Amino acid sequence: MQLSRKILLVALVASVASVGTVTGLVFAPGSPGIPYLSPTYQAEKADFRSMSQNNLGTIYEVWYIQPKTGERNTTLIIVLSANSPNSHFYAVSTAGANSPYGNFSATIGTGRTWLVLPAASCPVTPDPTITELVVLHAESPVGEIVFSFKCTQSPGTIVLGNPHIIIPQLAHSTMCIYSLSIGPVLYVNDSNATVWAHDMSGCNITLSRYYVMDAQGDVYSQSS
Repeated sequence: MQLSRKILLVALVASVASVGTVTGLVFAPGSPGIPYLSPTYQAEKADFRSMSQNNLGTIYEVWYIQPKTGERNTTLIIVLSANSPNSHFYAVSTAGANSPYGNFSATIGTGRTWLVLPAASCPVTPDPTITELVVLHAESPVGEIVFSFKCTQSPGTIVLGNPHIIIPQLAHSTMCIYSLSIGPVLYVNDSNATVWAHDMSGCNITLSRYYVMDAQGDVYSQSS
């Protein structure tokens, strides 16, 4: 693994058998969102950075709902489009405070789509020094959309346009919910580091790819 700066976040993607999916609700393709008729959220508009190294799709906006005390994961709203019609996304992986992940089912077209996922884990008090890494996994065509966003405080109102897809919860393996622990990290020199990942669940899993983001926001990835 070649690194030019200190590691900030690590997102590991593991495959495990018998994973279900949650299908979102799709509303009124082709029409604009209408305030008070379309779902409306009071949320924080996040600064984001696209990191995809392929032509799978484009991210236009990222919003997150600020959690209340005691909440771990909250709503993440992504405005995106795919470069291929009927691109199917099946999972999300994140690296951040709580690193929520899981499976879902959503078909994204070439027009802008509002995708709502329970995949944000910013702190109760917005902190722009905290960055979350998000990976949206697609199986048709195969690939990922990768981006990061900062837990900035920029309150506003977002009205979902159409089509929009709301995923109420993420699905996990019905056989075994895996838990990966990252660390320690051994810095060999300024351009090399060794990262240990430990399976804390006892699941029979296979590491399929990884994403590493350093403190400057550069992402390094490896796919099997």
